[in-house]
Amino acid sequence: AALSGIIFAMGSQKLLLNIRAEMREPARADAALQLALALYGAIYLAVVLLCGPSPPGLLLDAVPLGNARRLAGFLLWLHVAVSYAINSQALCSSL
Repeated sequence: AALSGIIFAMGSQKLLLNIRAEMREPARADAALQLALALYGAIYLAVVLLCGPSPPGLLLDAVPLGNARRLAGFLLWLHVAVSYAINSQALCSSL
């Protein structure tokens, strides 16, 4: 289940072709993708190592109740909103 989550999270690479068309320097798209995937991998590895042997089912559950959890929830919402906007723009521009 964890591996499928990582693969799903990295699935946005399919948008690279649409985004590359709008880059100032499209030749650098491959380097940008390699850097992004390396950062994703490093962040996932850090989260796995920090969670230990029994992580919660939803990572947000690891954040204690209070302002920290509100901030984490807002950042998660912001991430989803930005991802939706990027996906919509890239998909609509290819139509």
